[in-house]
Amino acid sequence: MKRFQHFAIPVAVAAACLAGAAHAAPEAKIGKIFTHRVIGANVARLEKITGKPVAIDKKAGTRSYKVGACKVTAYMQGRRAASLELETSPQCTFDLSKITGSAPKGTLVHELTYGKAYTEFGEGRFTADCLEGCSATPTIGMTWEGPHSDKFLQFLLQTELTDKNAKDAAEKWAQHMREKSGAEYVKALRFNTENTYDEAAAKMLQGVAITRIRAGHGIVKEE
Repeated sequence: MKRFQHFAIPVAVAAACLAGAAHAAPEAKIGKIFTHRVIGANVARLEKITGKPVAIDKKAGTRSYKVGACKVTAYMQGRRAASLELETSPQCTFDLSKITGSAPKGTLVHELTYGKAYTEFGEGRFTADCLEGCSATPTIGMTWEGPHSDKFLQFLLQTELTDKNAKDAAEKWAQHMREKSGAEYVKALRFNTENTYDEAAAKMLQGVAITRIRAGHGIVKEE
C-alpha cells in the first residue's frame, strides 16, 4: 500500500499538467502575423511565419494556413496578402491595439463583443448574410475603417449564429427591423447597405462574442 502512496504526488502533478494543456497559452506567431508589416505585404513575408499554405483557392483568391492550432486565411491581391483573417479562441488571439490606435492596450480579439467593438471603435456597419428563411447557418458581422494613423486599415468582425445567445440576439435585431421596415427589407438584406439600424444592432448584439476577425484592405465595399 505504501508503494502506491509513493506515486500519488507524481500522478497528481501529471493530471495538473494535462489540465493546464487545455488552457494553453496564446500562439505566439499570431501576434507576429497581425502587424502592419505583414498585412498587405508580399505573401513571401507572411509565409516566413506561417509556413506553406494547407489550401489554396484560386477562385476565391485565398490561401489558408495552420499556425499551431489556429486557422489563418489570406485574401490575396496578386502576390500581396491584402487582408488576413483569424478564427479566434483563447489560443488564437492577438492584441488589437498593435494595429489600431482605436483599441485600448491589451484588447485581445477573442474577448471582443459587438457592444465593446461599437463603443471602442466608433460607428461600424452591421451586416448579415441571412436573417430570414436561411438554408444554412447565418453569419453576422460588423465592418469599420480605421483613420489615417491606422493606414486606413479595414476590419471585419464575424460570428456564426450557432449558439442560443447569438441566435436570440440576432432575432431581436431582425424583428426590430421587420417592425420598422417590413419583412422584405430584412429578407433582401437592405440593412447591409445603410446604417439605419446599426445603433439598434449594437445594443441587441452587445453581448455576442466574435468568432472571426479580418483586417486589411478591400474589406469595406465602396458605395
